[in-house]
Amino acid sequence: MYRTRVYLSGPITQGDRNWNQYQSNVAHKALIKAGYAVLNPMPTGVLPFAWDGSVEHREWIESDLAWIEVADMVLRLPGASKGGDTETDYAMSRGIPVYTIEDFDCLRGLLPQWEHGAVA
Repeated sequence: MYRTRVYLSGPITQGDRNWNQYQSNVAHKALIKAGYAVLNPMPTGVLPFAWDGSVEHREWIESDLAWIEVADMVLRLPGASKGGDTETDYAMSRGIPVYTIEDFDCLRGLLPQWEHGAVA
């Protein structure tokens, strides 16, 4: 069975890390239930080695970009993110479509802050 592959892109370390993780988890679950195959890199931001300096930000991004290469689309979650901006720019430069949560019926209304623009 084929499922459209969606790469989740968004903030991990900028802003409220708990909110960032929460919104990615909600989107991840809703997309799976809607029939998509989801790659969510956000959980890697909570791994013990993520903050000890042994993996540089550049290395994280290079690893993420390799997954974007095989994605059918990218979903850019709300919030400021240098890495998210790099990921979406990379996807667009390769003709991989980038969407926002407003483009997915399955995401509407799950987190009211999305619809009211309250997420910075």
